[in-house]
Amino acid sequence: MPRTKNEADLQRYAEQMDKKNTVTTSATPIPGIEPLPQQGNTVTSEDAASIIDRANANAGLEQRGIDPQQPNTRRSYGEELAEAQEERRNQIKAEIYQNGLGYLQIDIQTLPTKGIFYPSGTKLFIRAATGGEIRHWSQTNETELSDIDDSLNYILERCLSVKFPDSYGMIGDYKDLKEIDRFYVILAIRDFTFPDGNNELMVKITEKDQIPLKKDNIDFIKFENKIMKFYDQENKCFTVQDFTSKQGKKIHLQKPLHIYMPSVGVDKWLKTYLQRKSQMQEMIDQDFVKMAPLLIRDYRGLNDDRYREIIESCDHFGIAEYSIIEQFRRVLTAASNPKFIYRDKEGMEQTAPLNFQGGIKSLFLYSMDELI
Repeated sequence: MPRTKNEADLQRYAEQMDKKNTVTTSATPIPGIEPLPQQGNTVTSEDAASIIDRANANAGLEQRGIDPQQPNTRRSYGEELAEAQEERRNQIKAEIYQNGLGYLQIDIQTLPTKGIFYPSGTKLFIRAATGGEIRHWSQTNETELSDIDDSLNYILERCLSVKFPDSYGMIGDYKDLKEIDRFYVILAIRDFTFPDGNNELMVKITEKDQIPLKKDNIDFIKFENKIMKFYDQENKCFTVQDFTSKQGKKIHLQKPLHIYMPSVGVDKWLKTYLQRKSQMQEMIDQDFVKMAPLLIRDYRGLNDDRYREIIESCDHFGIAEYSIIEQFRRVLTAASNPKFIYRDKEGMEQTAPLNFQGGIKSLFLYSMDELI
């Protein structure tokens, strides 16, 4: 194989060396070759090898331990340059993935869950919805809750990037987003899509009055201390082993009970599961389906067999376990119906249901009143 251009030039330079591997520095410099050392007007073969390495490094290459006694095994300059460029492209891609370049980062602590149910170091990035997402959104059937749910997830799938820390060992996905945080992130994407405020969402507070909606003015969820005392920092969930009833009786569970924040991925799988079973006219345990989102940690690996195993693992549940699950389910159900907080003319804080002018489609479309 031919030598690299740098080595060929240096070879011509090295022909001026004597048999003792020394040369005078009066040799004419060669373009592209580093000047020789000026120590004693001599250069050793070690200096020459060092110059080769630095010259190749400057060209975006690295010496890869090639045996100088077998020059035919050395790849061409073009081959090594192409490989170096490919490595750099991969490095840039990794940096984009790691840092969310081109996206806007959301402070995870501003989420309704405060980010406490995600792996430590998780980052969320969003981008504005583009024509493709808006077109799909415009076809949403507002009368079908299932279609609205699918369309919201469509926006998240394309406009949200979830980055887990490398130490977690998993690649994040929009389906890792907690359901409680979903609407907040949707509003953040909307704000990014309409950055100049030229499409404000209006919330009706009376028959005649309406106020612009801001995501920071929505009361999503507040975990009370009596629930937060069961928060498990290590497992990013609630873990209950013992609790005290209202009658003051201390109750000990047979096994620790883990309560997980429902994720988009788990809810999405359960929805598909129910639709499939219904079409096949198969029996479904409707009671367990309601509590399943709280008992399934991850959507990854979730299939019919795994779901059956989870049901069987709950066979030992008694009054205590079901009481705990129902308590948490009530709290999360209330959180799924956030309220809009505002101040009336007298300065008193008031709440109102989220009732958008123009309907749910106005999240990513202009209302007809603004167009006519």
